[in-house]
Amino acid sequence: MIGLIPVVGDLAGTAVSLTIIARTLRYGPPATLVSKMLANVVVDLVVGAIPFVGFFADIWFKSNDRNAALMREFLDARPGSTA
Repeated sequence: MIGLIPVVGDLAGTAVSLTIIARTLRYGPPATLVSKMLANVVVDLVVGAIPFVGFFADIWFKSNDRNAALMREFLDARPGSTA
């Protein structure tokens, strides 16, 4: 429901996304991975803030799903991972 409020919904979603990224730091991802994750969040925030277009962009561009996939790849590639 908060996503229906212009700007507030986008900022709330960004805050959640940044919290998720902060929590992934304990697994020691490289700076390049963290940069890609932050870029996904910025794209989601900027495009999502565009009236009308942002609604559909939020449906199509799911930064948290993309970030989860990036983190999953990183964790699976680590030595000793059981994937």
